[in-house]
Parts: sequence; C-alpha cells; structure tokens
Amino acid sequence: MKKRILLVEDDGIIAIANRRALENEGYEVQVAYTGESAVERMQEGCTESGCAFDLVLMDINLGSGMDGTEAAREILGFLDIPVVFLSSHTEPEVVRKTEQITSYGYVVKSSPATVLFASITMAFRLHDARMAAEKAERRNRILSHVANSRNTIIIITDRNRITTWVNDACEKLTGYTREELIGRNTGDLLQGAGTDPTVVAEIRRAMNVHQEYQGEILNYTKNGTPYRIDMDIQPVFDESGEHTHFVAIQRDITSR
Repeated sequence: MKKRILLVEDDGIIAIANRRALENEGYEVQVAYTGESAVERMQEGCTESGCAFDLVLMDINLGSGMDGTEAAREILGFLDIPVVFLSSHTEPEVVRKTEQITSYGYVVKSSPATVLFASITMAFRLHDARMAAEKAERRNRILSHVANSRNTIIIITDRNRITTWVNDACEKLTGYTREELIGRNTGDLLQGAGTDPTVVAEIRRAMNVHQEYQGEILNYTKNGTPYRIDMDIQPVFDESGEHTHFVAIQRDITSR
C-alpha cells in the first residue's frame, strides 16, 4: 500500500513540482495551501479507525495566516504523525524552533530531491521504531502487572518443558520455592494420584507439536493438598519462527 503524504505548501508552482516528484517516488500526495487548511484536512481525514495520511511535509512560511510551525503544533496536539519541515530558512534559531515541535526531519528547499526522499524515508523509519518501542513498553507493563498479580500463576519453560521462571503467585499456591521449581518439569512435580492421565496426555500431545492448550487439571501442593487450576499454555516462537519456550498462565479454581 502506498504511503500517503499531506504536502503543505503555499507556492502553487513549488507544490506542483514537489507533488509530481513525490508521486514519481511512489507516494500518494494531497496538497494543502495554508496552515489552517492543513489542520482541517488532518482533522477530517483522521479518525479512531484510521488516518488518511501517513506523513506531513510542512513548509514553514505559509503566507499571512498560520505558519508551518503553528500548524504542526495543532496537528500533533491531536494526532501522532511524522512531520518533516521543508523551508528555505537555514538559520539555527529556525531549525531549533522546529526541533522543539518534532524531530523527524528538516529539509532545505534548495537541497536535491534525493535529500528530500531520504529524509522522508528516515522519518517513516523513526516513527515506526518509536511506535514499536511504545507498543513493547505497554506490553511489558501489562506483563509486569500480570506477573505480579497474586491471583495469576505464571510458569515459563524452555522448549523441553524445563521451568526457567515462575512468579510469586506460583510459589504461594504450590508451596514450592522458585529455586525448587526452576530446572525441573513442574508438570511431573505437581501432578499426583488424582490427576487425570487423559488430561496429561492431551497436554503433552499439544506441547509436542507446539500448539496451545486450554483446560483444567488437578495438581498437588508440596504438602500434598490437591488444587484445581484453569490453564492456558502458549508456545512462543522467535522471529525466524523457531519454537523457543512455553508460557503457562494458570488460575486457581479450587473453590469454584
């Protein structure tokens, strides 16, 4: 799918030239000739379900109305989108002013087209990297919250089902310390006389072919007390698709 750029430029001749150059590079381009119309186009084209643009290429001097820096501030106030500034100004104070707004790129108009194209490509990469980092941070916060939950048991094993990590809730429920669990197969350790062998076989069959398993099982604490858990076992794969470990998320349902 083509990347979509909103080009904000008050000079009609420059706008046409830049639009053609960008379209020849494979981008979809729409033009706004004032800062006010740029803000309006972004508000109309971007909703919770998606945005009509992927990047804004913003001229700084836009005539008598709102200038490019003001328009960029307005847009970034309601939308996270890369903005690359395009200007004839080379004064350090102008560049610093744009850096206080966003730092995806600043291109001098007299630069070759290759510089503009490279700056746009880099802006997309920087934005994608930042979004990925923020997504990973949100995921880590969620995982940290789950891992520290007193009601959710988490067991992580390697591909051979040998335990590599458990959370505090697992220690509390089973009566085993983390040191006693790590390095062992917790299934063999926690299952007992009342554990249904059919369920055990189903779990092993799913794990042998790296498939997820959801179900209930009867386990035993260190002192022999039976307890029933609802569990979700998920295989985890690396970027190359190779299976690396399992994550088991369990909930004590004994009192249910």
